[in-house]
Amino acid sequence: MTAAVPPAPRRPGVALAALATLLAGCSVAPPAELAQDPELAPLAGAADLRGARLAVALPTLGRDLGGSRPGEPLPADGLGTVAPVTTARGAASGLEPRYGWRAPRPPEGWVPAAAREVAWSPDAAGLEGVRRALHDGLVAAAGHALAGGGSPARVGPVGPLELAAVQDREGEAAPDLVLALDVRAVHAAWVDRGALWWLDAGLFWIGGVLPIVFVPDETFEVALLGQLELVDARSGRVLRSAPIVARAEDTLNDPQRGWSLSGLLFLYPWTLEPEDLEPVWEALWPHARREVERAAARFLVEASRGDLTAPAPAEAPAGPAGADPAAAKPTLRGRTFALVIGHDGPPPLEGGPAPLQGAVVDARALARHLDRSDVNDPARLTLLTGAAATPEAVLDAVAALGRAVGPEDRLVVAYAGYGATDLGGAPALVLGERPLPLRALADAAAKHVRGAVVWVLDTSFQGAGGRTYPGAPGRGDPLAALARPRWGALAACGPGEVATELGDRPGGAFTTRLLAGLAGAADADGDGAVDLREAETYLRTWLPAEVRERVGAAQTPRAHVAGVDAGAPAPHLARVPRPDPLD
Repeated sequence: MTAAVPPAPRRPGVALAALATLLAGCSVAPPAELAQDPELAPLAGAADLRGARLAVALPTLGRDLGGSRPGEPLPADGLGTVAPVTTARGAASGLEPRYGWRAPRPPEGWVPAAAREVAWSPDAAGLEGVRRALHDGLVAAAGHALAGGGSPARVGPVGPLELAAVQDREGEAAPDLVLALDVRAVHAAWVDRGALWWLDAGLFWIGGVLPIVFVPDETFEVALLGQLELVDARSGRVLRSAPIVARAEDTLNDPQRGWSLSGLLFLYPWTLEPEDLEPVWEALWPHARREVERAAARFLVEASRGDLTAPAPAEAPAGPAGADPAAAKPTLRGRTFALVIGHDGPPPLEGGPAPLQGAVVDARALARHLDRSDVNDPARLTLLTGAAATPEAVLDAVAALGRAVGPEDRLVVAYAGYGATDLGGAPALVLGERPLPLRALADAAAKHVRGAVVWVLDTSFQGAGGRTYPGAPGRGDPLAALARPRWGALAACGPGEVATELGDRPGGAFTTRLLAGLAGAADADGDGAVDLREAETYLRTWLPAEVRERVGAAQTPRAHVAGVDAGAPAPHLARVPRPDPLD
């Protein structure tokens, strides 16, 4: 009789351990929880904003991520949402993020995707996920840096908020500071072969040994280039900015980078396609995001150790004895809206003037400056050029912008192109083959705009040549239609003179010189902003002699401020753009 052999005992624990070991080699471990991150631990509660309320803006995307041409605004796609970080003083919310893109000068450590043999970036839907994930991460990092220290913070999103509604709110609901992130580029890329690649490939191709798929043998990265900014919520002035490079690099094995026959046969990167990097993105993106969070926490801590107040306007130069102290420039309040119009004129007629060469160029250049310096929101800037600049479109734009302009805001209306006078001698803007009377435009602005209106006119309505279109002789002051309370105007020339184009470069002499002044040369008191009188002083100093020397004509720019004493503050025109480390 044969004794029965008992079955071998089952060891489920050993099998599970083996399976866990196998699966562990198939994926990249995620980063530790934020609170347990060893690099973030020393930063917990280290940022003391001294009771200021902080909001975190939804990250913006630069041109490399599917935006617009350099200097043009990105499409309006809901970039104005914020999430609050609350301090002991209450809930915080609101400020539209910056969205302009300028060709970056990459900081040390950044390697652009074009320098990699193979690189991949998420599509539009994926980029929206990137923005949302970064938003959540920035909120969490800010809360981590602000927690404790007698000022407990709580963090949570509040949903989309319009900047206008936020700025109208008072007291504890309005933020003092905004943490913003402008993402300039993000990608996944193949970097290099790891040290074990040669050994594994040699064993396979020379020795006929099956490749060891769990050997990490090729290096990949996920990298993000961006800029962090700490913004004063009321003035919009950037108090701190710093470029960041968030880079997660790792040497991966076949399961971690995604199964591929060509990868198993050691044919990367020759057969590597951009879409093959999607598994790499999934594996390394959480680590790159954590680098952004670390950078944001460090940024807040370092910023909190300095002066977090918006720089006050510089003290105005001392005037003559007995001058009214109210003449000092006040702190700028409210928002800037802009309508910029450019038209080179109607098609040439027999015996008539040729189209201008620089009016549309002028409009686009001035719009870029206002976009970068003051507006910072595509919903607050309308640019109409060429065939799109019809009288109806201009009046509609004034009405649409005017409805959003608050009592403390200002609307800048700029025009570059031909001017003419109608049969009654009244000034009009020449928009193609149809004129728009200046008084009709002024009446529309008066009807819809509650705040101030600042006019910038690179045109002329009298005289012969330049940007004066032949027509009826003009009478009186063309700017009389703009003489209304709280309005100001800056004109390219005086009555009887013409606005000129110098001919050696596109653009009017007035706008070309004005842009140089707005870049800082006209800021006489050094307060970072240019008002109408500063612009007039600068232009009168440089432009008449330049035009006289170049074309032998008289052109004297002038500013007109209605209902304001000579010593009173002049209307604000534009801020001097801040220096950008990524420019």
